Amino acid sequence: MQPVIAFVSENIRSEDWKKRYAALLALGSITEGPDKSAFMNVILPGFPNLIDMFNDSNAKVREAIGWVISRICEHHSDVV
Repeated sequence: MQPVIAFVSENIRSEDWKKRYAALLALGSITEGPDKSAFMNVILPGFPNLIDMFNDSNAKVREAIGWVISRICEHHSDVV
């Protein structure tokens, strides 16, 4: 989980929408596997920032954040 979180942290606020999009795809892809408490410790502090991404200027990024939030709700509803 740590390599993915490092990638996400590095790219989630990039000027390049493709990097933001890739970061979200990576984050959404690991929602099913990690231990709930470990995942919540990582996601909870950044959850408000994820919600803010619904205002991103790029439609693909907005679509990806919707997918990520749905994956979080599906596998870690305690976060929401």
